[in-house]
Amino acid sequence: MHGFLNLKIGLLATIILCIGLFVLAPAVLMAACDTTVLSSPTISVDTTWTTAGSPYLVNGTMTISSGVTLTIDAGVIVKFQTNAVLNVDGGLRTAGASGSPVILTSINDDTACGASPGSNGSPASDDWDRISISSTGNLDASWTETRYAQTAFALNTPGAVTMSDCTIMSSGLAMEIDSGSQAVTVTRLSSTDASIEIKGTSEPSFTDLNLLRSQVYIAGNSAPAFSGGTWDGDTTIPDAG
Repeated sequence: MHGFLNLKIGLLATIILCIGLFVLAPAVLMAACDTTVLSSPTISVDTTWTTAGSPYLVNGTMTISSGVTLTIDAGVIVKFQTNAVLNVDGGLRTAGASGSPVILTSINDDTACGASPGSNGSPASDDWDRISISSTGNLDASWTETRYAQTAFALNTPGAVTMSDCTIMSSGLAMEIDSGSQAVTVTRLSSTDASIEIKGTSEPSFTDLNLLRSQVYIAGNSAPAFSGGTWDGDTTIPDAG
């Protein structure tokens, strides 16, 4: 009799434990990643952001000093607060990989590792400002997804700018390429709901540029070169200015 009673108690305890795990499981699955909030406005030594600290949260204006390189490893997520800017006076290298891209996105983008502090859960174009490559800066971006910026990449540099296997979406501009940019090489870029503006005397080269609901604005004496890719509809409009 005692053995039978102990068996019933054991079975009841097991059932209660399973129910508890089932109830708690959704909360565990929806938990947000720990966020590294970046407090220093200046990166003054060579720095690498790794998956161990991901996602990183950029507030206000952050600057990579001249002569200094920030490397962002494959699989890292960087979120930007409203109107946040990353100024690149040195080097920015986003070293994504196939199946493990670097993601640059809005604080409100909960699809990237869940909700971070301050998220409203409704990301939109123009949520954050831009990544600005200055006259002393350079960019090497591969397998990188950029979302919800006002201008994802603003380029005004004679330094090397190389982008390959990148995606830009839901941004006011995917790229703004100004006069100082003479060494811009872009390969296999997909831009959705994010147009490209090329102006001044810039001479960017695009190979396999794929545009969806996006346009290319060409102004001034700029001389872009295009090869391959798929353009959705009437995508090239000279700037009236």
